[in-house]
Amino acid sequence: MLVSPPGTIATGVTGLQLLGVDVGSRLPMTFATTHPWQVRRRDVKVMRLKELPPHRDGIAAPEHCWLIAASSLNLLDLVTAGDSLIRKRRTTLVRLQSAVQGYSGRGVVAARAAVKLVRERVDSPRETWLRLCLVLSGLPMPECNLIIGDHEGRWAGSIWSTWTTG
Repeated sequence: MLVSPPGTIATGVTGLQLLGVDVGSRLPMTFATTHPWQVRRRDVKVMRLKELPPHRDGIAAPEHCWLIAASSLNLLDLVTAGDSLIRKRRTTLVRLQSAVQGYSGRGVVAARAAVKLVRERVDSPRETWLRLCLVLSGLPMPECNLIIGDHEGRWAGSIWSTWTTG
């Protein structure tokens, strides 16, 4: 950031990593700016935009980071990142779905495929990986971390997953 033009923000995989999502490679670092300066540095990618996306503390909105990362992450890592953003309460499934609907940039095909597999209530990347192994092998999508209650709605426990039919 120190060598980048004023108003530069982190996005893509770099933004996800700064948001606490451990996916992808550390390099190249990805940034966005509206400034006309050209930054030519090894392991730094700066996208010039007409307008910066919503951002906070030098990091683009989680949905924007996820969409930009879709052009460089594989399906497994992209779904893992989506699950993690939701678990960390950085975004919601509805906001990710909405962002994908309005997006037409690089990685849109990967983002559309991945958002269909992102789920709420996923506690770890290993859960995501297991779920995707099952689904991509042709089994139905399991429900993640169901909350079990008694007949009066009080919590009684939880289980990792069940399969629904239909």
